[in-house]
Amino acid sequence: MQLSVLKAIARDLEVTPNQVVLASMMQGTPAIIPIIAASILQQLQENLDAQQVVLSSEQIERLTFATE
Repeated sequence: MQLSVLKAIARDLEVTPNQVVLASMMQGTPAIIPIIAASILQQLQENLDAQQVVLSSEQIERLTFATE
C-alpha cells in the first residue's frame, strides 16, 4: 500500500492510519472483522474507535487502488 494515500485519508478524517486500515477492513466486501491486540490502553481505545470511522466510496477506491 502506498503510505502517502493512507496518511492523506487519515489526515482528512482526523484519525490515525491504523484506524483507516481497520475501518477499510470492516467496510470492505466481504467485511472482515479484525482481531485486534494492544499493549497499552491507548492502542486498545484507538482500535475500538475505528468502528466509528466511516470511509466514503471514493476513499475506499483510493485505498483499493493503492494496494494494487
